[in-house]
Amino acid sequence: MRSKLSALVIVILTLTGHGVLGAIPAAGQTETGKDSASKSASQKPKVKLPGQKLWDIQVLQEAYTIVSTKYDSEKRQVTWVLEAKKQVKCLGYHAQFLDPDKVQTADLSISLTPSKKEYPKGTRVTAVLRLPTREDFENETNTVTIKAFKKQVE
Repeated sequence: MRSKLSALVIVILTLTGHGVLGAIPAAGQTETGKDSASKSASQKPKVKLPGQKLWDIQVLQEAYTIVSTKYDSEKRQVTWVLEAKKQVKCLGYHAQFLDPDKVQTADLSISLTPSKKEYPKGTRVTAVLRLPTREDFENETNTVTIKAFKKQVE
């Protein structure tokens, strides 16, 4: 009886993927067994951004798929390659830098290339954010929030 129970437990653990060795993904697959190219669109990409800051980039993620993110420490700038999920009407974006008390320490524009008022679905756009001075960013800033402009900026 005990050996039948042990065998049943082993079969159940194997079928549910909880074997002793665990599930080892095949080449080109994630741990869930799905191709890495077929990840769900609802999964948020893990973004490497500078500093131990809270980066709120939700406004970008709502309209665009973030294809890549780069940080150039010499130029002190973050560059995103974005792809429009739908037709995007855009007057531009800016980043608000806040200290721990939610006091704004800087508000900087994000440059988009190509610069247009509207991007058709599938259009790729490069967005560049130059960071504030190293001292302000590292010592003062706690949160960076990307926002869309509500009206045309001159």
